[in-house]
Amino acid sequence: MGFLGCSSPAEEGDPAGDDDVEVPALDPFSLILIPDIQYVTLAYPDVLDAMTGWAAAERDDRDIRFVLQEGDLTHENTDAEWANAGAGFALLEGEEPLPYALCVGNHDMGEGGDTTRFNETFPVSRFEAAGGLGGTRVADRMDDAYFRFEAGRTPWLILSLTYAPDDEALAWASGVAGDHPDHRVIVLTHAYLAPNGELSGTGQDIWDQLVSRHANMTLVLNGHYIDGEAAQRISEGDAGNTVVQLFANYQDRPFGGAGLLRILELDPANGELAVSTYSPWLDFWESDDANEFVLEGLDLGPLDP
Repeated sequence: MGFLGCSSPAEEGDPAGDDDVEVPALDPFSLILIPDIQYVTLAYPDVLDAMTGWAAAERDDRDIRFVLQEGDLTHENTDAEWANAGAGFALLEGEEPLPYALCVGNHDMGEGGDTTRFNETFPVSRFEAAGGLGGTRVADRMDDAYFRFEAGRTPWLILSLTYAPDDEALAWASGVAGDHPDHRVIVLTHAYLAPNGELSGTGQDIWDQLVSRHANMTLVLNGHYIDGEAAQRISEGDAGNTVVQLFANYQDRPFGGAGLLRILELDPANGELAVSTYSPWLDFWESDDANEFVLEGLDLGPLDP
């Protein structure tokens, strides 16, 4: 699925009122979404290598700004699985790193919610080197973090929240969103939207305490659930803003998900979000209506806080 057309600088106008000042176009860009990979790192690490390697290779052609992973990087939280996960994402960390954000799933936790292995494999320094890290809730811990990038003449912010974030984590995230009113916000977390298109209990807490409260909330992404593979929900926040919420998880397919990832193509000029689902490992497109679609009439451009 290719990019849609976008406006030229002249079409966008000159906010300074000077005909000699060229305003950048609202160019389209892409995000890559990697769903639960717990069985991949358990038994099929070559599949993850194919996914991240493809993303790195496609960076320029698709103008990929970030790779996002929805949690459950491991199944049994073992050293071997974390080694596989670390090696797979290292393919994004070449001479010109492709920034990425991960979130902690329930399978990535030890007893009492311990995330030591996650943080040992993916320390703060690793994300600082990859680029885009804005800050963390707890110093030297990546459990809850935020990232920033700019695309389509708009600053964007990614809030990565651990599985079932508590009130303290949600209050921190709400503060970050409130402190960046000019940034469009993407919430990346493990559990939120259920396969039936309704909010789970955890999702309702995140909506009530965070997503619904901020005018800059734009997109929520999650995996986790296994009684379905894909769902979408479009809701209106308290400020009247449209929030797109997408669930995807293919872990029960052969080889831990058949290498399926999602390509999110955002076209701010035309207000469209195109979603396609592809396996670089199999070179296969999943083209049913649940996995290939275009959402229209969205506001994806600059905010005026």
